[in-house]
Amino acid sequence: GCFYGEFALRKDEDLQAMQGRPGYEALVERSYLMIHQAQQLARPELTVINEGITNNGKTPLLMALHGNNSNEAYFVGHWQSLVGSEWLVALPQSSQVNGKDIFVWNDMEVTERELVDHYRGLTYEIVPDPGRTIITGFSKGGQAAINAALKQLFPIAGFIAIAPYIPEVGGLTKQLEVGIGRKLRGYFLLGKEDTSCTPGAIQ
Repeated sequence: GCFYGEFALRKDEDLQAMQGRPGYEALVERSYLMIHQAQQLARPELTVINEGITNNGKTPLLMALHGNNSNEAYFVGHWQSLVGSEWLVALPQSSQVNGKDIFVWNDMEVTERELVDHYRGLTYEIVPDPGRTIITGFSKGGQAAINAALKQLFPIAGFIAIAPYIPEVGGLTKQLEVGIGRKLRGYFLLGKEDTSCTPGAIQ
């Protein structure tokens, strides 16, 4: 029942020797078909792991985005320390399928739309504190978090980018020049030996 996306099947160095073999190509086609079918059924999801504490009618909000090729069920364990805190902690799961139970944030227009919808859904239950609304994310989720904060898709006071995958900075710097998020605070958590994510984040 497993299936995988194009990146894993075509670009993984360990599978290069398999490319073009009839048996392997049949498995690739099967995976693509299964991804297509799974995508038709996929919907964005949101898990709230802590309700937070409302003060003066407003609740501090932290929205945390999983990395690519992951899901909220795997990601939730990293945020358990906030259970019982004053923060409402919400974990969105992308609807963009890249394999069995794995999701990505590759289409940024879809990502933006889903994040806005999640925020609006939360506002039916609480009034987020705009001065204490934080968005965070890991890897590609980190890039999506920065993008959401710079564009102010909803009122965001700051971001925490955890090893964000930023292949090019042009789009982000253009958003900085527009100045919507000029009062924004941002933090990066980086590893000096991470050659995939740290160079782009530093840039």
